Amino acid sequence: MGYTPSMITGFRHKGLSLLYEKGDRRRVPPEYADKLERIQSVA
Repeated sequence: MGYTPSMITGFRHKGLSLLYEKGDRRRVPPEYADKLERIQSVA
């Protein structure tokens, strides 16, 4: 039984895509931006 690391292949939400690819927080709600960046840094 092997382990396959998960990877992000795409986003449906344009704001999440911009946050992940460019660090641009403009299109995500400010109250979620820090949490989303932490989640994406682990993935």
